Formats: sequence, C-alpha cells, structure tokens
Amino acid sequence: MFKKRLSFVLFILSIEAAQAHVMVAQHATLRFQAKGAYFLASYPVSAFDGVDDNHDRLMDHTELKRHYNTLIEKIRTEVLLTEDGRAKELEGLLINLSHSHTHQKAVSQILVMGRFKPVHQGKVVFHSKLFGRNKHEKVFKLRVTWSEKPMEFVLTPKKTEIVISQSFQAP
Repeated sequence: MFKKRLSFVLFILSIEAAQAHVMVAQHATLRFQAKGAYFLASYPVSAFDGVDDNHDRLMDHTELKRHYNTLIEKIRTEVLLTEDGRAKELEGLLINLSHSHTHQKAVSQILVMGRFKPVHQGKVVFHSKLFGRNKHEKVFKLRVTWSEKPMEFVLTPKKTEIVISQSFQAP
C-alpha cells in the first residue's frame, strides 16, 4: 500500500518537471511535505562504476536489472538528507531508465525516486556526490520546494552539499 501511494505521489511530482523527458538530465526536485521530502532525480549512468556491461556509456533494461542492488546501494550512500547531522532514511527507493520521446532501448540517464523521512525544525542539508564523467555531467541542479516556495540550487563535485533549512527562513 505504501509503495503504491509513494509511486502515485512521485508520479504527480514528476509531471511538474515533465517536458520531452520525464526529468531533465542532472536535474532533481525535492518537495518537503508533512509526511516527508519527496525526491525525483535524473543521474548519469557514468556516475555508477561497473554497471555498463557492454561499455557503450548507456544502460538498458538488462543492465538495470542486473545491477539494481548496486545502484540502490550507491544512491543510499551518495545521496543524503540530514537533519542536525543525522541522516534521514530514503524510503521506497525506485530506479528506472530515463526514456525520452524517441523510445531508445538504452539511455544515458537513470531516474531515481524516493521519499526521505520527515524533517522537523533542525538544520537540513542535502548531500549528493553522484556526478558523471563528462563535463556536462558535473553540474547537478536541484529545485527545492518548502512551504510552496521553490528555490534552485546547483551542486558540483567541489560543492556537494547545500543547507536547505536556512535558505527558507524568513529574512
């Protein structure tokens, strides 16, 4: 039941970012609500070692299925939301291929969806160390919505975390 609800909520959130692709490459949304922070992101395949079996720099369904647990493990260790220094668990983690309107069989991006446990009043920080090998894959844009006020952030290999809670406090 929880996975069905989570999938539905994540689908609704993804509509906001939808254009030709479900999610633009190296972009993410993080929407804070009472029941948690809902996360939808597109990460490059090249950010994950050992998952491109045929070395074509793309991922197909066979590779996704074969390396699903490796991808989950890497995401759980490299993408974090912390409150007062304590990690919030990323629940209901789902990964899929990021197909565009051209219906390729293999793609250069994967979609990551999940929900971080709720936050309260502490210092909230988002961390992501997942970056691809190509120059254009070393910039990750995050749109955060907290109390209906969206803000844009940019992460790079030199800036892998952002303080979210302080960004949304009233001046």
